[in-house]
Amino acid sequence: MKTTGAVVPIKDGRGKHKNRPNALSADQKQSVRNHIDAIPKYQSHYSRANNINKMYLNCDMSIASLHKDYYVPWCQQQNIIPVKQSAYRKIFCTEYNIGFKLPKSDTCKICDESKIKLDIVKSNNDDKEEQRLTTSLTLHQIELKQCKIC
Repeated sequence: MKTTGAVVPIKDGRGKHKNRPNALSADQKQSVRNHIDAIPKYQSHYSRANNINKMYLNCDMSIASLHKDYYVPWCQQQNIIPVKQSAYRKIFCTEYNIGFKLPKSDTCKICDESKIKLDIVKSNNDDKEEQRLTTSLTLHQIELKQCKIC
């Protein structure tokens, strides 16, 4: 430690430089977010009250398989340079509340299928089919509340 005659020591300067050659650009981070947002997810049907924002992916997926099998080919189609798996994992784990296993309580397959179909229809801008699926899903959820099905 250098002494300058001051009572308080000089602040440490380690890590304060702007030379970060491996830092991800904002575009690279956004490409990962766009990809994760495009993955079909479902919400737990019965444990929503305990964890409102928790979403789930198919239980046969993993972060490694998402990166290797889906993200890298997706980047090639978009002409984007893919990030490493470690960077993909960091964004996935820190910014999203997504699980891979089936939730501890049951989910309703009808709701899950309807929501996935609805997401696909919305991306295709098919208003009639979107309205039909939304109505069907709403009726199903009303019947669930009345304990007539499932």
